[in-house]
Amino acid sequence: MSTVTPDPVRVGIIAAFLPKLTQMANDAVASGKRRDEFVLVCIDADEAPWGELVRKARPQSELQEHRDAGKMAIILGVMPSEFATILARAMPRFADALTGLLPSDYCRCICLANGGITVWYLRPAVAPDKLN
Repeated sequence: MSTVTPDPVRVGIIAAFLPKLTQMANDAVASGKRRDEFVLVCIDADEAPWGELVRKARPQSELQEHRDAGKMAIILGVMPSEFATILARAMPRFADALTGLLPSDYCRCICLANGGITVWYLRPAVAPDKLN
């Protein structure tokens, strides 16, 4: 796992959801998506500026269940790679991490939380001949 702007909170989110994120990457690759066609995301739904967008996409009842349990309202998803391009325009300092060349056999993962961004590379756990 490689990271840009490591932060203990974001690293903790990544670690907590790593099995789910790996499964999402596997599913995306197995469905025929190339690794450069998608990005995995972990987004804190309660944090500006992206929180408002996420709240529109996810029912509030689901998010409230997490809050009531004392957990962060984290949204996981598979987004088109254009999402990373949009973030790169908004945060040019991270453009290379967000849109640069991917390491062989890896996909890009983005965590937006705790006032910042962490980008890391995750290797889907599928047979190498299934990677595209």
